[in-house]
Order: sequence, then structure tokens, then C-alpha cells
Amino acid sequence: MKKATLLQWKYFVCSVEKGSMLAAAAVLETDVTQVGKEIRALEHVLGEPLLERSPNGVRPTWLGERKYVEAKALLSDFDELLSQQDGEGPASPAIRIAIPTTLSGLVLRRLAEFEKGSTTSQLRVELETYTRISDIELESFDLIFCIDELPNVHFVAYEAAEIQYGIFASPKFISVRGTLTNPESLVALPLIHSRKSSQILLQGKGESIGLRIEPQILVNSLQAMISSAAEGLGIAVGIPLWAAEESVQQKKLVRILPNWKIPSSQVWILKHPGRQNPRVEKLICYLKDGRFWSPKLGAFC
Repeated sequence: MKKATLLQWKYFVCSVEKGSMLAAAAVLETDVTQVGKEIRALEHVLGEPLLERSPNGVRPTWLGERKYVEAKALLSDFDELLSQQDGEGPASPAIRIAIPTTLSGLVLRRLAEFEKGSTTSQLRVELETYTRISDIELESFDLIFCIDELPNVHFVAYEAAEIQYGIFASPKFISVRGTLTNPESLVALPLIHSRKSSQILLQGKGESIGLRIEPQILVNSLQAMISSAAEGLGIAVGIPLWAAEESVQQKKLVRILPNWKIPSSQVWILKHPGRQNPRVEKLICYLKDGRFWSPKLGAFC
């Protein structure tokens, strides 16, 4: 199955910012046909158009606007990591890393922090994001991040962190609808979720409640979920606490029902067993330290 690449996202972001593929091609020093080809391939992977084409240029669709924000953040984090590699000394072999799209922003921040604190040779990485782990060739990577389920491969698995989730809404939404104190009240309100229908378990002190989530607003990305909630369209169920941290600090989102927990997910790091690399081992030790995963919201425990 085809998958999105960082180059495709770069072409897409530049086309949105310049207003045309031709202008993007000029900035990126490539051919406009190549830009168009890569963006069409990206749209094919996502199953929906990202750009509206016209003789005057391009503009993002509804999905394109949200994917632009998400891709911009991803490329920014990746550029920050790459900037740490422009140092002195001989180049070391690149470490190939695969990351789930939903974790890419967080993992890239940790890689950049690792590089900033490193006193040894420069870290070089080749990064690939994926939606489903079956989309990538596992044997070609030195490290693979995955969530919850481990693939049936002979890799060494390390527990890295535990993702906690929360329920969030905008201050405006809460001022109109009122503060929620009862989980059962959720089902009567407009909900934002990534699945058409799902059962979630909320755990409080000494009791648990199972709720059937039938979202009025269906989203296909984490950034779209955060943006929709921040715009006051409804209550977002299941945003990772680390992802909501910035919006909470900016007072765009408020966590509701904080005493009710959604079951967390386990982040695993898989290491290829046949490759010995001191830099990889040091990186794994760094990433396994929970202090480096914990934002102020307490997203990991």
C-alpha cells in the first residue's frame, strides 16, 4: 500500500503558501509536473483532494486546510531536528526510524532534544511516518515506534511511555452548554471523534461507565480533532494529553471531566536485533526515560 512521504507534504505545504504549484516548483527548484505528481499521489493516499485547482492557482480544500496545519508542524519539527545535524565532524551512518503519524510531532521533539543534549557525534536520521504498521517494511528500519499492539516480527521491544487521553472543549462551548459533571451527559452533546461509532470506557473513583460514542463531527486526523474542538464545534473525545497541552496553555481548550480516565495506550520502541549501534542504544535509553515524555498536563505516567 502506498504511503505519504515528507517530500509530498513539503510540496503540498509550499503550494498552499505560494498559491500555485508553479510558484512552489520555482521555490523548491524542481519541475511543476513533479510537484503536481507528488501532490496527486498524496491525495490518492488520503482518499480526498487537498487542493482546489484553477487557472489562477490553487487553494486548500476543507481537508487541505487542516492537513496544512498538521503538515506544517511536522515539517517544522523535522527541520529543527535536521538543523542539529549541520555541525562539525564526520557524518555518522543514518538511523532509520519509523513513527506513527499520530505520534510524529511528539517523537520529533524528543529527537531534537536528544540531539541538543548530545556531546558525541552528530545524529543523522532518515524518518518515515506511517498510518498502519503493515504499510512499511519493518526490516529496513533500525527503530520503529508503535502503539499498543506489537507486530509479529523478531524485534526487541522496549516500553517507552503510556499515552493518556482526555475530553476537551473550548471555553466558549462550555460557557454556552455549561460545565459537565456527569459522563452520561456526553451522549446528548455534539461530539468530535475519529471513528463513526465506538465504545469507550470511562473510569472514575471506584466506578466505570461504558459509553457508546456516535460523533456528530467525524475527523480523520488529530490536528482536525483539536481544531474542531477549539472552534467550538463540539466536545472532542480522546485527544492525547500531550497533543492538547499547547491549546490548553493558550486557553483555546479546556479539559472536562478530568476525574474520569479513558484507558491509556502503550508506546513501544522496536529495535532491529541484528544491528549494533551505540548511538541507537543511547537514543533508546533517552527515550525510555519518562521525564522526557511528560508535558505539564501529565500526558504520560
